Amino acid sequence: MHSKDYRRALLAAKRELEDLWKQREQIDQRIAKLKTVFSDLAALCNAPVDDRFSPIATPKNAQSLGFTEAVRLALKTSPQPLTPPEVARRLREWRIDLDKYANPLASIHITLKRLAKNGEAEPVQVEGCKKAYRWVTEVARVLASLQDVDRGLGLFSLSPLRRAVGGSPKQEAKALRGL
Repeated sequence: MHSKDYRRALLAAKRELEDLWKQREQIDQRIAKLKTVFSDLAALCNAPVDDRFSPIATPKNAQSLGFTEAVRLALKTSPQPLTPPEVARRLREWRIDLDKYANPLASIHITLKRLAKNGEAEPVQVEGCKKAYRWVTEVARVLASLQDVDRGLGLFSLSPLRRAVGGSPKQEAKALRGL
C-alpha cells in the first residue's frame, strides 16, 4: 500500500467513527427523553419506577462526591441544559448538603463557569435570557479534536517533538527516523 491508500483508509475510518459517535449521542439523547416520558407515565399509572428507568436516579454514594464532581454529574445526567437553580435542586434531590456553603447558588455559578472554561460544559440561552449549561459529551470533544486535526490545529501541531526540533513536520519526521 502507498501512503495515499493509508490516507484514504484513515479518512474512511474517521468518517465512520464520526457517524457512529453521532448515532451514539442521538441514542443517548433519545434514551434520556424516553426515561422522562416513562417516569411521567409511571407516575400517572401509580406504577413503581426502577432506578435504571428513572431520569434522575440518585447516584450511588452521591453524598460522598466533591462539590465540583456533583455539579459535573448533574449536568452529565440531565437530558436538557440546567440553570444554576436546577443544578441546586438536583443536588438536593440527591441529598447533597448545600447548607454548608454560605451561598450555594454562587458556588454553583462559579463551578459551572469553570466547567465551561475547561470545555466540559457549554453555556446556552434558555427561556429568553436565562443562562443554562449543557454537558459537552466525550463524543463532541473527540469530534472537535478531529476537526482540529483536519485544520492542522490538533494532535500533530501540538507534538512536543515537533516543537523541540523546530516546528516543521519534515524536521519531526527526520528526528523520528533518527530514533
